[in-house]
Amino acid sequence: MLVGRETETAALRAALTAAGLAVVAGPPGIGKTALVHATGLPLLATGALATLRHLPGLPLTRALRAPVPIGDVPLAAEAVRARLRDRVLLVDDVQWADAYTLAVLAAVAPVARVVVTLRMPAPVSDRLRALATSWIDLPPLPAEAAAALCADPAVIARSGGNPLALTLLASTPDLGATGSPLAYAAATLVAELPVDARTALAALGLLGRPAPAALLGPGVGALLAGGLAVGSPDGIAVREPYVAEVAAGVLPAAERTAMHARLGAVLPDGIEAARHLIAAGSWTAAAARAERAAEQAGTAGERASALLLAESVDPGLTLPAAAACASAGLAAEVLRLLASYRTDGAATRVAVAMLRAGALIDLDRCEEADAELRTVGGDLAAVPAPLAAGYAVASIRAAIGTDPEVACALADFALAAAGPDVPPALLAAYAAALRAAGREGWDGAARTAMEAAAAAGDKVAERLAGAALVAGLRDVARPAEAGDLASELAAAAAADGAYSAELQFRAEALWAALHVDGALDEVLRAGGALLDRTAPPDARALLLATVALAHADAGGLPTARALLARSGPAAQDRLVRWVTAEAAWLDGNAAGARDAADALPGRDMPARLALLTARWARHDLASGPDADEPMPRSGALGRTGVGPVAVTVAAWDAGGTSLVAAADAWAGLMVREQVRCLLGAGALAGTLEPLLAAEQLAETAGLATLLGRVRRGLRAHGITRRPTERAGELSPREREVLALVGEGLSTRRIAELLGITRHTAETHVKSGMGKLGARTRTEAAVRAAALAPAGA
Repeated sequence: MLVGRETETAALRAALTAAGLAVVAGPPGIGKTALVHATGLPLLATGALATLRHLPGLPLTRALRAPVPIGDVPLAAEAVRARLRDRVLLVDDVQWADAYTLAVLAAVAPVARVVVTLRMPAPVSDRLRALATSWIDLPPLPAEAAAALCADPAVIARSGGNPLALTLLASTPDLGATGSPLAYAAATLVAELPVDARTALAALGLLGRPAPAALLGPGVGALLAGGLAVGSPDGIAVREPYVAEVAAGVLPAAERTAMHARLGAVLPDGIEAARHLIAAGSWTAAAARAERAAEQAGTAGERASALLLAESVDPGLTLPAAAACASAGLAAEVLRLLASYRTDGAATRVAVAMLRAGALIDLDRCEEADAELRTVGGDLAAVPAPLAAGYAVASIRAAIGTDPEVACALADFALAAAGPDVPPALLAAYAAALRAAGREGWDGAARTAMEAAAAAGDKVAERLAGAALVAGLRDVARPAEAGDLASELAAAAAADGAYSAELQFRAEALWAALHVDGALDEVLRAGGALLDRTAPPDARALLLATVALAHADAGGLPTARALLARSGPAAQDRLVRWVTAEAAWLDGNAAGARDAADALPGRDMPARLALLTARWARHDLASGPDADEPMPRSGALGRTGVGPVAVTVAAWDAGGTSLVAAADAWAGLMVREQVRCLLGAGALAGTLEPLLAAEQLAETAGLATLLGRVRRGLRAHGITRRPTERAGELSPREREVLALVGEGLSTRRIAELLGITRHTAETHVKSGMGKLGARTRTEAAVRAAALAPAGA
């Protein structure tokens, strides 16, 4: 605990127990950064630099030691949040941050812990006050604390209680009485240094980070001897950043420009070097260093960041920068770069249209993409074969979103024209088209495309083919395979900086986990957290369907209904529509479930699952199946033989024990459908054994709603299970936390509302689950609500 700062330290620590933006404000040297470190919280620290504040996203890149997406605030916010994990993001000297960094911080703060130090007065303070969840104005040190640092009453009075001013004034007691004591003391201290030490200190101020002694020159020894710098694992670090900033600031403009140029020439990091060359006005050299950094980049994200920096000083690099952004999944940045790009020549026109169309497809604007491509159709005969193949890939992808059969026709034509050397991206688009159209051979085509893309090092094509394969495996009720592959692809996308693709694959992995083993708690925690983030439209719809179904299965039907009611555009997604029908059936609304299920014709997985929902709804309504109800195509689901949906529908027609065989068809694929088939077998045949098997499966998987139906069937056989009624043992805080769980809130949100840590909130949830004998969070919330005293 800092002496004299106990109250402020405790206040900041309390503010950082939950997500939000905390601001520590005050004049330079007052101890803002020291206060943050005194909280003892794990930090990911960075700082804005006055000399490089024209560069977008620089503080974030410095914090993560990796580039963040530029031009796409939601995507950059997710990149920061993913790297942050449980740490607190500290941004020092936020008054120097660029507008893009501030926008990303505003987007990150609702889902992560962020603290910034702000040197007052600052023009940005009003904006930060509007965003801040906590604001601490750091006052001068109390007299007792100041006396602990300096015994001279005159120095204490002159310092105004500023710790840094106290330190500097104590070492320079002969300063006059005019001007700002801190600024004057720092400037005097810098002026009295030997030239080489002053140069080294200024270099540290311009770098804003520790640096090797060799980079700083012969003045390092004097800095270390004078206590102005210290050794650190990363090199020589300045002890007081403000003093280094003053050293850089008092340099004449010509000398500061020359120092930027020297740093740009000797720094090994191409991106950092280019930034200093830009500050020096060496545009050509900056672009060259950034281009070299792009050539040496290890990931798509790094290459995009390097070329974006190069393009900022050399507009001739706009097209390569846009292509790099497309590879990294930065759709918004592609559209920004090419919004007013002037094309000259057929090849350039096709390349620009292809890139713009790809970005529009990524944003789920396929009709606009198709229109964009049509504008350059007449130029195709005059472009090289690789560019024509890229155009074909974009055309196929756009058609997938509008008419999959047309996409297949385009793919067949493009493959015939490509000859023996088919680009991996075209193979991937072909596989995606086959999958979307429901044609045979999509899985083999996708695997072939993935192998070809991996061999060619084409990560974009590999992700495109992987996405088709994962979605296809999900559609044919092979979730275990889909989940394993999605997890691998999510990790690969994260390593490549492709955050949109990473989110999509993570959503797929959660859907698979829910169905393979009923991983309700995992889905509710991870899926709920991802729903709080910004996600691409397809990923958001899949997450919504997954989390809503998990709530419904776990007994949280009101929460599931609320999620589906506010689903927005995702409500039109076919998987979300099936979950809506299924939730209605679980909720006892058989007529609503039947109508919603009947409104999903087709042969994709949502339509097939809707067949089962409709059968159950008609059973509950005692109306029986419609005579013209469509039967799934034999062999369309599953690698060989008849798919599990077709087996189940046929078993309904055969009745009774045939549904036991159908349950076997679902084993290892979808545990909830396995339970339902056993429930149906017991209901139709009036036998006990299937119900007992269904009970065991449902209880193990935490399928509380289905378990309730199974136990109603068991009661007809004279078997009654009574839940453990121990709600009275819950503490008031456990009741409070479980009530919020029942509302569908994530652990992070609960912690924010109650002013506790996420760990504490999770502890209360687990304790409540144990007391109530519940297997999932939602089941515990439902039991606590059901057993609560009236009026509680």
